[in-house]
Amino acid sequence: MKSIVQVFSFDIASKVLLGVLGILLIRFMPEAEYARYTFAAALVAFASQTITGTFNRIYIVGYERLKLRGAAPAFLVLQLLAITLVVLLALPFRGRLAGAYGLAVAVVFAICLSEYSKTVSQQALQFRRFSLIEVARSALFLGAVLALVARDGQGIGAEQVLLLQAASMALVFLAASGRRSLFAGGMPVREFLRVASGIVRQGYRYLFGYFALMALLSQMDVFMLQGISTEREVAVYGAGFRFYLLLSLALAAVHAVLLPVLQRVETPQEQDDILARHFGMVRLFAPAVALGAVAAGWVIPWVDGGKYPAAVVVFRILAVSAVISFAFSPYVHILMRFEDFRWLLGLVSAALLAHAGLSMALLPRYGAVGAATVTLLVFGTLNASIFVRVRRRSGRWWREAAGRATGGAAM
Repeated sequence: MKSIVQVFSFDIASKVLLGVLGILLIRFMPEAEYARYTFAAALVAFASQTITGTFNRIYIVGYERLKLRGAAPAFLVLQLLAITLVVLLALPFRGRLAGAYGLAVAVVFAICLSEYSKTVSQQALQFRRFSLIEVARSALFLGAVLALVARDGQGIGAEQVLLLQAASMALVFLAASGRRSLFAGGMPVREFLRVASGIVRQGYRYLFGYFALMALLSQMDVFMLQGISTEREVAVYGAGFRFYLLLSLALAAVHAVLLPVLQRVETPQEQDDILARHFGMVRLFAPAVALGAVAAGWVIPWVDGGKYPAAVVVFRILAVSAVISFAFSPYVHILMRFEDFRWLLGLVSAALLAHAGLSMALLPRYGAVGAATVTLLVFGTLNASIFVRVRRRSGRWWREAAGRATGGAAM
C-alpha cells in the first residue's frame, strides 16, 4: 500500500490547492456566476468522464488484450476525435451555457490531454510522475485564479475561470509529454483503426457504455437541480459539493492505485490481501470523515460568509456517501478484472432510472438537500450491489480462469 500512501499524499497537496481555489470561487463569484460555473463544470465533468475517463480506464484494463504497448498516441487521437464528435452533436444546446460553451469545450480538450499523460504513467505504475502532473496543474490553476482575484475582486466571471482552467491543464500536458507523445512517428492511422475496432469487437463497448453512464450518473444531481429546481439550489449544492470533493481525494488515490494493480493480480489470495489492506484504511477514513462532518457546522459558514447555510447539510449527507464509496467501490475493479462488463452496464442503467425517479420526487420540495439524499441512496445501493456481486462470484471466476490457464475444464 506504499503507492496508495504516495498518491494519497500528493493528492492531499493537489486537493488542498483545489480546496483553496473552491473557497476563492465561493467567496468572490456572484451567486449567478457561481451557479453558471457549477453547471458548466458539471457539463465539463460529464463530457470528460464519458470520453476521457472511459478511454483511459480501457487503456489500463485492456492494455494487454488490446495490445496497446506502443499504441498510446493512437489512443489519444481516438479520444480527441470522439470529443470532436460530441462537441459537434452538442452545438444545438450551447445556449444553455450562455456564451461559455466554447470555453467549456476547451476545458474538455485540455482535460483529455492532461489525463492522457497521467494514465500512461498510471498504467506503468509510475505513481510519482502520475501525482506530480496532478499537483502541477492544480498549482498553476490556483495561481492564475489568485491573480484574477487580485485584479477583479468580487467581479470574477465563469468564462474567466474556465479559460484559466483550460490553459493550466494544457500547459502542464505540454510540459510533461505533449510534443513527444502527440507527434512522434506521425499520425498513427493504422494503429488508430486497430484500437478502435478492438474496443468494439472484444466486448469493451459494454465497458465504454458503463463508464459513459457512470459519468452521467455522477453529474445527475446538478443536471436535475438545474432542470427542476432553482438557481439558488444549484449554487447551494455546488458549495456543499466543493467541500465533499476534499473528502473524495482519498477515494481517488485508492482507485488510482488499485485499478492497475488489481488487473495484474494472479491469485485469489493476492487479491484478498490487497482488499484486506484497503479495509484497514477504511477504519481510519471513517472517523476522519465524521470529524469533518461535525466541523462543517462552523467551517462552511466561515468560508462562504453565511451565503449558503444549507450547504452544511448537503456536505454531511455527501460525507456519508463518501465513506460507503471508499469502503466498497474498489470492488468494481474485480468485475473489470474478470470482464463482467455487461452486468456493470445493466447496474448503472438501473441506477440512472432510480436517480431520475427519486430526483423527481424529492428535488421540487427539498432542493439541494434532496439532491444530496438521492446521491447517497443511489450510490450506496450501487456500491453495495457491486460488493455483493464480487463476494458471490469471485471464487467461481478464479476457478474458471485457472481452468483456461491449464487447458482443462473449469470447476
